[in-house]
Amino acid sequence: MAECVLAILPMSALSSPMQVQLSHPARTVEVKGPKKVKDLLRELNLVVEAHLVIKGDDLVTEDEMLYDADQVEIRPVISGGSPHVPPHGSRLTSQK
Repeated sequence: MAECVLAILPMSALSSPMQVQLSHPARTVEVKGPKKVKDLLRELNLVVEAHLVIKGDDLVTEDEMLYDADQVEIRPVISGGSPHVPPHGSRLTSQK
């Protein structure tokens, strides 16, 4: 009679890697979890303080854990404005 061997695998071996959607340039990469957000950003050579990470519909912090099968989006933090706009309440006047 043939022997039956049952292998017990960790859940991470059964699930697909997390899908990470990036912009600038737009692309999707697969990354194995689990890992912290900050470790994911470092693995992708991204500056932690310069990126927002969204898991599903939720913004997550750098210490939150990400797991295989998570849907993750990474967006760069964009700030700035026009240097030509005067502060509120001030007026541009020409001096002659």
